Amino acid sequence: MAKATKNPIYVVTNNGKDVEIVASIAQMIIVKLHLRPVLDVLISIIKGLLESVKSSVQLEIVSNLLEKIIGLLGNFKFAV
Repeated sequence: MAKATKNPIYVVTNNGKDVEIVASIAQMIIVKLHLRPVLDVLISIIKGLLESVKSSVQLEIVSNLLEKIIGLLGNFKFAV
């Protein structure tokens, strides 16, 4: 049985009808803002890009693209 955290984070959604325990602030934001479908699409796109790499030039292009995406995601500041 998993050890319970001392202070779990609860996320209330669906006008108070659903309560979910999350492990981190990032998960709380994902659940609260309903970002799971967006993340699933982003992960699918990244997997497709990585599967299409056939040469070192393509790998460099994909690597640069992923660095730009990570840089853009890093610009988001979450005030909690």
